[in-house]
Amino acid sequence: MNEQAEITPHAVSVQAAPLYWQVGILWAVLATGAQTGGAYALMWELCPRGSGPPPHFHDQDEQFYVLDGEITYRANGQELRATAGSS
Repeated sequence: MNEQAEITPHAVSVQAAPLYWQVGILWAVLATGAQTGGAYALMWELCPRGSGPPPHFHDQDEQFYVLDGEITYRANGQELRATAGSS
């Protein structure tokens, strides 16, 4: 029998979300894995120029949507650049 965690609707603004500084980035936690039944987590990030983690990998998928500015990152051995409006 496959039991799923109970998922309850919620809404939170960036201003009301828990905030953390890590690797030079301000993170606002909009949804945790516990709140989504383990389906995903959702973060809003303020990434000043030059901020970010060292090279690393995840077992799960990771997606970015760039609201403003640009980001350069490596994925599957390729360097990629995304600008505002890119996903």
